Amino acid sequence: MDDTENGALLRDIILATARLLRGGDLDDSVRRALEIFGQAVDAEEAAIVEYVPSRARAAVATDGAATDGVVDHSDDAATDEDAEILFEWTGGAGPAPDGEATLTLPIVIGDRMWGGLRLRTAPPRAAWMRRRIGILQLMARNFGEAIRRSRSRTMTDTSLPDVVSQVVEHAAGAGQLQGGVAVVDPEGCVLYQNDTLVDICGWTRVGLNRNGGLIPHVRPVERRGTVRKALHDGLDEKVEVTVGSVDPVTLRLRLTPIRDENDQPVCSVCWFQSTTANVSTLSNEQQTLRLRRRVRAERALVEASQLLVSSDACDFDELLDIVGQATGARYAYLVIITPDDVVGFPQEGSLAEVTRQPIHLDTYRQHEWFSSPEVAEERDIEDDGGPTFAVPILSADDQLFGYLGIEYEIGSAPYRDEDARVLSVLGDMLCTYLRRQLSEEALRRSEQRYRYFVDTIAEAIWRIDLKRPIPGDASVQTQVDHVLEYGVVSEANAALARLFGVSDASDLIGIPVSRFIEGLNREFLFELVEEGFELRQHEYIVSLDDRPSRYFVVNTVGVDDGNGIEGIWGSGTEVTDRVVLERRMVEALERQQQRFGHDLHDRVSQQLAGTRMLAQNLAARYFDEDPQGQREVGKIIDYVQEAAQHVSDLQRGVMPVQVDRDGLAQALRELTSRLERFPDVTCTYVHDGETDVDDHEVKLQLYRIAQEAARNALSHADPSSLHVELRGDDTSIVLQVEDDGHGFDPGDIRDESTSTLGLHSMRYRAHTVGADLDIDSAEGDGTRIRVTLPRTILERRRG
Repeated sequence: MDDTENGALLRDIILATARLLRGGDLDDSVRRALEIFGQAVDAEEAAIVEYVPSRARAAVATDGAATDGVVDHSDDAATDEDAEILFEWTGGAGPAPDGEATLTLPIVIGDRMWGGLRLRTAPPRAAWMRRRIGILQLMARNFGEAIRRSRSRTMTDTSLPDVVSQVVEHAAGAGQLQGGVAVVDPEGCVLYQNDTLVDICGWTRVGLNRNGGLIPHVRPVERRGTVRKALHDGLDEKVEVTVGSVDPVTLRLRLTPIRDENDQPVCSVCWFQSTTANVSTLSNEQQTLRLRRRVRAERALVEASQLLVSSDACDFDELLDIVGQATGARYAYLVIITPDDVVGFPQEGSLAEVTRQPIHLDTYRQHEWFSSPEVAEERDIEDDGGPTFAVPILSADDQLFGYLGIEYEIGSAPYRDEDARVLSVLGDMLCTYLRRQLSEEALRRSEQRYRYFVDTIAEAIWRIDLKRPIPGDASVQTQVDHVLEYGVVSEANAALARLFGVSDASDLIGIPVSRFIEGLNREFLFELVEEGFELRQHEYIVSLDDRPSRYFVVNTVGVDDGNGIEGIWGSGTEVTDRVVLERRMVEALERQQQRFGHDLHDRVSQQLAGTRMLAQNLAARYFDEDPQGQREVGKIIDYVQEAAQHVSDLQRGVMPVQVDRDGLAQALRELTSRLERFPDVTCTYVHDGETDVDDHEVKLQLYRIAQEAARNALSHADPSSLHVELRGDDTSIVLQVEDDGHGFDPGDIRDESTSTLGLHSMRYRAHTVGADLDIDSAEGDGTRIRVTLPRTILERRRG
C-alpha cells in the first residue's frame, strides 16, 4: 500500500479490535481478530496463552516493569510448560528457512499478568515487530480487555462505531497516532477525531457536526461526492483534499471502512496524512500552519499598533476587525471602563477575589465585531456561544481599563497560542493607549481651563520662546541682544491683543521680540536681564512720541532648561487709569493745601496783624500811665505775635513757595532749618552741591515726601536725630530721610490703618512721578525712607 507501514499496521489493529470488542461469541471474535492481526504482522503463528497460576503469581511478585515488558523466547520448551494455549491461528506459509523467533506481548488483567499474545515469525520479521512494539502492545491490551469483559460477565453489546472510536482514542492516548484521524459514520457525522486533526482543521467534533459533519469541510467541492460515496458505501478510498477554513491545508485522505457481521458499512476510519511520499505524520503541515498563524498574528499586531500609536483617535471597530480576522473568531468585543469608573485593584487580596466582584457593563463603553450579519443575529437568540478567550486591560499599577475578548464558532478548536499572544500584546498596547488617552484628555481639559482663564482674565499674558538658550555667563548687553535676535512671541491672550491694538491674539504669535517691543523703551529688557529675568510687581512706563504715557505693572519669570534661559513668561496689567487717578488725587490735595495756605495768609495772618496793631494802639491810648495795664496788653501782643508765627509756619508748610522760587535743594535746606527748632532733636541736611530738580510737579512731590517723612518721625518715633540727604548720579536722583527713632515693622502696615496714611501718601506721591520708594525700618532700629527717581523720567517729562 502507499501509506507507511505503521499506518497500515494501525488500521489493521483497529479492524481486528473492532471484530474483537463488538460483542457476540468470544471464541469466534478472538479467532477472527487473531487472523486479522496475524496477517497484518505477517506472522507464521499467533496465539493467546494463559499462564498457569504459579506463573501468574510469580509474575505479580516480580518488578512491575515486567508486566509491560516483552518476552523474547529462544526456544519453546520452557514456555509451553508454563502456559496454556487458548486460541491459536496458523498462517499458510511454512517455517522460515532461516529459523524462527517467538515474541510474547504481555496481557494484564486487573493487577496480574494473565497471559500473553505470542507471535512466531522469522527473525527479520521479529526485529521489525520489536521496532513497532508500542503499536503491537495496543492489540495485546485489547485482547486482555475482551477476555476481562467475558470472564467478569460485563460483556455488553457495544456498537461497532463506538468500539472503533474507543480503539482510536486509546491509540491516540498511547501516542501511536501521528497523523490526523477521525471516525465517521456513513452519513458523514464525526464520532471521534484526535487533537492533531482538531489543530489542522480548526474544528472539534461538535463543531464539525454542527456544520453538517465532515463532508462540508472538504474542499475542493468536487471531492465531496467521492468522500460521501466512500462513507456511504463503505469503500476503501484514497483522495487528496483540503481542510481548514482559516488556514487551509492539503492532505491525503485514506478511508478505511468498518463493516458489521452482515458486511454492511457502519463507519469509516479517516486517516489524514501528509501529501509527502512515505510520510504519515503531519508535523511538517503543523509547523507550516503554526508559522502561517504566527505570521498572521504578527501582521495583525503591526496593523493594530499603527492604529494605537497614531495621533488620531483609534477606530476600535477597525481594531476588532483586525483581531477577528487574525484569530478566526466569529465575535470579538472590547469593553472600556470609563475614566471615572477605572477599577483599581487593592494591594490586599488575590486578583481572583477582586475579579469576582460584579462589573456593570451597561455603564461602560462596549465595541463589538461580528464575522458576518448572520453571526450577529445568531448571538441575539443563542444562549450558549462557542469557546471564548479574554484578557484584562490591566496596567502595571493594577488599574483595570477593560477587557478584550474573542469567541469562536460553536464547536471550533480552543484558542491557540498565537491567538493568546495577539490578545495579550494588544491588551498591553490598549492599556498604554487608554492611559495615554486619559492623560491627553486631562491635559486637554487642563489646557481648556487654562485657555479660558487666560483669555478671560484682564491681565495681559505672553510667552517668549528663544530659538537658542541664553548662556548664563553672558554680559547684560549680550543677553539683551540675544533676546532681541532669537526671541519670538509664542503665546498671547486677548488682553495683550487689546493692548497692542490687534483684533486677535493669534496676530501676535510668531512675531520677533524686536517687533514686539518696537517703539518701546528697551531699557525694560536691561532691567529684566539685570534682575535675572524675574520681575515682581515691576512698574513700567511706556512713552511713545506725542502720545500720553501709559503705566504698567509687570511680572516675569525665565524658564531655564539647565543650559540657559530658553523662554520668558510674562504678565502685565495696565494701571494708567489708577496712576492718573492717584495723580489727580495728589493734585487735588495739593490745590486744597494751596487754598488753605492762601486762606491762612489772606485772612488769619491779616486778622492777627490787625489784632496786634489794635492792641498796640490800645496800650498807647489807655494805658500810657498805667504800667500794670501796659504789661497785660504786652502779653496780648506777644501771644498774637506767637500765633502769627505759627500761622506763618503752617502757611509755608502747606504752600511751600520756596520750592518754586529757590528749587528743591534750597527748600529741603529751609525745611531742615525749621525742624531744628524742635527741642531735643538734631537735624542735619546733606547736599552734593549739584543735584536739583526743575520739574515743578516732581520737586513738589519729593518735597512733600521729605516733609511727610520728617513729620511722621517727629510725631511717632521720638528720634534724637533726623538726617535729610539729596544726591544724584548719571542715572538717578536719590532723596533720603533717616531717623534713629523707635522704628517699626513694615510688614505690619495695613491699608486701613489711620496711622499709616502718611506712608501710603508718600507711596502715591512717588508713584505719580515715576519714582521708587523704599522703606527700611525695624523696631528699635530707626527708619530710612529712600526715594529713587530715574533721570529718564525727568527727560521724558521734559520732552
